Amino acid sequence: MPDAAAIVLRLDSYTEWSPSATGVHVILRGRLPGSRRRRGKVELNDQGRFFCMTGEHVRGTPEAVEERQAELEQITVRSSRRRSRSPPQRSSRST
Repeated sequence: MPDAAAIVLRLDSYTEWSPSATGVHVILRGRLPGSRRRRGKVELNDQGRFFCMTGEHVRGTPEAVEERQAELEQITVRSSRRRSRSPPQRSSRST
């Protein structure tokens, strides 16, 4: 999965600092494809979860909540492709 800064840039919607000020929340309109919600330090939610809004807007991001379905799908598909790659297998061939 891309790093946080790349995700924020790609989603290009209202972004605010988390209550701890060590992370961000990108708020957008869209539906998550599939059921995967967490990958490393990145968590994506579209229902059934609550989080605290701070109103501490991240400078340089839009001040409006935008429709970003296509961008959300690109991020989740890229993540699932990386997860589905199997590690290289060692050859069992004897020399």
